[in-house]
Amino acid sequence: MGSAAYVINTTVATPTFSPGAGSYSSAQTVTISSATSGATIYYTTNGTTPTTGSTLYSSPITVSVSETVEALAVKTGMTNSAIGSAIYTIGGTVHNWYVRTDGGTRYSTNITTGQCNGMFDAAYPGSGANQNCAFNDVRFLWQDGTQNSGGANPGYNWVIAGGDIVTIRGSIADGVSYRVGWQTAAGCGSAYPYFGLCGDSEDSAMPSPPSGTAGQHTIIRGGNYASCTSQTARTQLHGGYGVTAVILMGTPLSYTSVNLSNSDYVDLDCLDLTDFSGPGGSDYALSGIKFSTLVHDVNLNDIRAHGLADNGFYGSTSGNMNATDIQIMGNGSSGWNTDLSDGNTGTGAFNVTNYNISWNGCNEEYPIVDPLPYTNCTGQSSGGYGDGFGTATVDSPAPGWQVHFDQGIVSYNTQDGLDAKHIRGPGSSMTVTRTLAYGNMGQQLKVGGALPIIQNSVIMGNCAAMSAPIPGTPSSYNSVLLANPGDFCRAGDTAILMEFPPGSTSLFEDNTLYSDGYIGLEIEPWDAGPAWAGTELLDYENNVFIGFFNSGHGLNATPIYSNVSLAPLTFTGSVWSNNSTFNGGSWTCPMSGEAHALCADPLLTDETDRTYGFDNVTPASGSPVVGAGIAVTGLTTDYNGTTRPNPPAIGAIQ
Repeated sequence: MGSAAYVINTTVATPTFSPGAGSYSSAQTVTISSATSGATIYYTTNGTTPTTGSTLYSSPITVSVSETVEALAVKTGMTNSAIGSAIYTIGGTVHNWYVRTDGGTRYSTNITTGQCNGMFDAAYPGSGANQNCAFNDVRFLWQDGTQNSGGANPGYNWVIAGGDIVTIRGSIADGVSYRVGWQTAAGCGSAYPYFGLCGDSEDSAMPSPPSGTAGQHTIIRGGNYASCTSQTARTQLHGGYGVTAVILMGTPLSYTSVNLSNSDYVDLDCLDLTDFSGPGGSDYALSGIKFSTLVHDVNLNDIRAHGLADNGFYGSTSGNMNATDIQIMGNGSSGWNTDLSDGNTGTGAFNVTNYNISWNGCNEEYPIVDPLPYTNCTGQSSGGYGDGFGTATVDSPAPGWQVHFDQGIVSYNTQDGLDAKHIRGPGSSMTVTRTLAYGNMGQQLKVGGALPIIQNSVIMGNCAAMSAPIPGTPSSYNSVLLANPGDFCRAGDTAILMEFPPGSTSLFEDNTLYSDGYIGLEIEPWDAGPAWAGTELLDYENNVFIGFFNSGHGLNATPIYSNVSLAPLTFTGSVWSNNSTFNGGSWTCPMSGEAHALCADPLLTDETDRTYGFDNVTPASGSPVVGAGIAVTGLTTDYNGTTRPNPPAIGAIQ
C-alpha cells in the first residue's frame, strides 16, 4: 500500500508589487497581486496598517509622491496574509542642507546677491554669489532675508523639501547659538537681512518642517548628532521677542492661518531649545516645540528644552511619537503640557525614554549663575501651573492613547510630576517604568481613566521638598511658594494616585515607595466614581513601602488608601502578594487577604526621611527582601536594568 503526505497551505500569499519598491524619477503605476487565486486585497498609503476596512484594491494605483504602499490579502477559509509593503521615492533625490557660522547669506531669485546655496558643508569663500557653501543663519532655511509677512516662496517658506536632511553646525561648547524670531525688539529689522514675520512676533518661529515619508523622514539635526552625549554637544536654537515656540510642528501660523506643512515623518536631533530672557524679560519664547494633534511619526532625539516662558513642549500628536534622551527643565509654566485647550488630545503610541522632567513651574536664571539655576517658582495659588507632564480632560478617540514613560527622572515640579489622570478613552493606557520620582509639590505620579501600569520605579513622597533650601539653588528660589503654603502637598498629601477603569487589570509591581506624607498609594474608582464595579482588578506585588512620621497627621504614612475601599486588592483575579511594608502608620501587616507579606525592616541601604532629594534603595547586606519576591511575567530586569533572578528581590532594585 502506498502513502503520501500532503501539506495544505492555509495562509494567503503575501501581496507583491510591480514595479517594486525603489526610487523613480516620475510617477509609477503600481500593480498589487497575491499568488493565492481569488484573494481580495486591501491597501493603504498613509502609513497605517491595512485591514479589511482599508481601501479595496480593484485596479492599478498611481504613486505620484514618495510614500509607502502596504497591502493585505484575504480569502474566505484561509488565514489572512502577512502585510506586504513597498517604499516608493518619487523624484528620488534627498538633498542635504547646512548651516554654519562661517557660511553666507541665502541666494534666491529675490536676493541675487545672496552668497550661498546652503547645500554644501563649506564656509563662504569670501566672494561671489550663489556659491557652494552653507547658510550662516538657521532662519535662511525658511526666509531669504526680504521683508515678509509669511506664506510664499522664495521670501518665506522652506527651501528644503520633505525627506531632506538639515545639519546645523556649531554647539554650545563652541559658543554658538542661533536666534529664531525677530532680530531685535523693534521687529523684523531695519535693513537686510530681515528675519521673522514683520508685525507678527508670535508666528516668527521655525515654521512646521515639510513632511517626510515613512521611508525617508525629514531630519533637522545638530552637528554633533552622531555623538550628542553631553549637554554642551547640542546645537542651540533660542527663540525671542514673544515667539510662540522655537519650533512649530504641524501648527498653523495663528495670525496668517498659514500651515506650511503637517510635519509628519520628521526627526529632530541633538538640539537645545531655550530663550535668552530671565523672569520678566522681553526676549522670550513661550515654548520649545508646539505640536498639532494632527501630526504623526515624530522622533525627538537628544533634545533639551529649558528656560522657556511657558512650556518646554506644548501639545501632542496622533501617533508614533518617540522621544529619547529628553530634558525638559526649568520652564515657567510646565514641562510637557499636551493640552492645547482646543478640545483635542493625543492618540496612538507616545513613548518617552531616558528623560529628565524637572523644575518646571520655575524660571531659569539668565544668565545662569547657580548650579541649579531655577528661581521665581510659582504654584497653583500664585498663578502657576507646574505639572511635569499634563494632559487635557478629553477622551482619546479609538484606538486610544498609549503613553509610556521609561527610564527617567521627574522631580521638583511645582504641581504633579507625571499627571496622567485624564488619559482615557477605549484602548488608552499610561505606563511608567524605571522612573525616579521625588520632590514634586503635588503627587509624584498620577494615573486615572486609562489602564494604569507602574513598575520598577522608585518614588519618594516628599512633596514638601521645595519648602526647604535646596543646595545649588538661588537663595530666594521658593519665596513665592512660601507665601502660599497650601500649594505644598496640595493633592491630599498623597504620593501616587491610581484610578481604575472597570473591566481592567491595573499593575503596581516591583516598586520602592517611601513617603512622609499622609498616603503612599491612593486607589479610586475611575472618574472618582462612588463605588467599585467589582471588575477593577489590581496586581499589587513585589513592592517595598517605608512610611515616615507626618507631623500634620500625627502618624506615619499609610501605604494604601481609598475613599471607597481597598476591595480591588481582593477581587477574584487580583494579586496581592510578596510585598514588604514597614512603618505603615495604622496599617496592619499582614492585612487580611494579603499573601506572603514581609512586615520587618527591609534593610535598604538608606532609609532616611529626606526633606529633599532621594535615597539609595538598594537592598543592604542581609536584607530580607532579597529572594523574597515572586517572578512577574515580563519583568526580567530591575530599575537599573539588572537581570532579576528567580525568585527576585522585592522592590525596584535587586
